[in-house]
Amino acid sequence: MRSRDLMAEATAYLIEHSMSGAPREAETLLTEITGTRREDIYSKDPVIPEDKVKLFRDAFRRRAGREPLQYITGTVDFADMRLKVGPGVLVPRPETELLVAEVAKRAQEPKKVLDLCTGSGCIALELERRFPEADIVGTDVSSEALAYARQNVSELESVNVNLMHGEMFAPVDGMRFDVIVANPPYIPAGEIDGLQPEVAKFEPRSALDGGTDGLDFYRVIARKAPGHMENGGLLALELGAGQAQEVVTMLKEHGFRDIEVLKDYAGHKRMLFCRFKMD
Repeated sequence: MRSRDLMAEATAYLIEHSMSGAPREAETLLTEITGTRREDIYSKDPVIPEDKVKLFRDAFRRRAGREPLQYITGTVDFADMRLKVGPGVLVPRPETELLVAEVAKRAQEPKKVLDLCTGSGCIALELERRFPEADIVGTDVSSEALAYARQNVSELESVNVNLMHGEMFAPVDGMRFDVIVANPPYIPAGEIDGLQPEVAKFEPRSALDGGTDGLDFYRVIARKAPGHMENGGLLALELGAGQAQEVVTMLKEHGFRDIEVLKDYAGHKRMLFCRFKMD
């Protein structure tokens, strides 16, 4: 079957199932699943082998069921990297790319960096690219997420990212860092089921659930991060909607200073940066 006929079939099926952006998603699935180059679809309209036709049809039907596109293709682009993702790990968002870029502006040649709740390893790996001399530790309580992170560390031939299994700071007991970065779970537990199906039905709840008010992980960070930071060290956090002021208050109570909150591309207060300074 020819590529353009297949893409038309997929587009119609996705539209029938109320999927927005159906033509773009059909094109992405066709190129990723069958290995057909985008330019060849429109210039040569190649015949797709039957075995790949079957795989492609299975893929667009999964997408119509609202499974994340990245889970189906098995990859996501983050910064200039292509990372492995799938069921059991949070799909990295563009906002997190912005967080890393802002960390790079504020950190001054750090020697040791901690990435809490590392997930796919996206933050740790991008920080390694920006600070190739730094030793970077990524921790996560999820064995499934760490499996993807380890694949990404291997495929990107990382040499300075060390992944450790455990909850929050537990794996790094006794260690101190120049920079601590975290994109923790921050969705209030009662709101998760109301999120878009790609998130609520497919992404791991453990990577989303921030407790009753969404702030449980920030409380842990505010309380425990000082014991793992060098004097003047940088703490960088991604925030959920409407959480900035409460997080600022708890950080001030635990000795953090020079607090700044930045907005994301949509104008939401999404990132927080501060310094831990001993008296």
